[in-house]
Amino acid sequence: MSALDHPRYKENPIYLFFESYIQDVIGHLPEEESKVIQDMSLQRVFKTKAVDWKSVIRETLHLSDTMDIAIQDLWFRNRDGFKDDAGRSDPIWFSQIFTDKFMEDGSKVDVWPPGALDAAKERIRLAKEKDRAEQDGAGQPATRSESKSEASDKPQAEAEGRSR
Repeated sequence: MSALDHPRYKENPIYLFFESYIQDVIGHLPEEESKVIQDMSLQRVFKTKAVDWKSVIRETLHLSDTMDIAIQDLWFRNRDGFKDDAGRSDPIWFSQIFTDKFMEDGSKVDVWPPGALDAAKERIRLAKEKDRAEQDGAGQPATRSESKSEASDKPQAEAEGRSR
């Protein structure tokens, strides 16, 4: 069964590509998957001017210039709540929840009150700095290769103070 045959994606195939976009933004999309998506020629599918698959997703979903900051900020602030059974961060699970929240009417994930954008950039900088220090000492943590299918026990990505 193809991922696009999964009930989550059958009616909304853009979800699969947006989730991959999110995983790429947070540094957890394997390069091979990115190449596979690029080879799908999404430009023709979504009839965009953009050619690069990530730019196609940005154009198709009308993502703002600060969406990547919103994604990274919410990942770093909430990743401890997105752990698999082995205690590893689960970027697939996070990307599914983020997608669900972004696609809701009245979504609050990417409008920044005064000072919030700068605060998010600083949180991201500090989180990346901390991750680099930890990776230098212990090696890079492993990531999951499959997603959780049950939504009932998933934490919700915190998105206070921002709206789409």
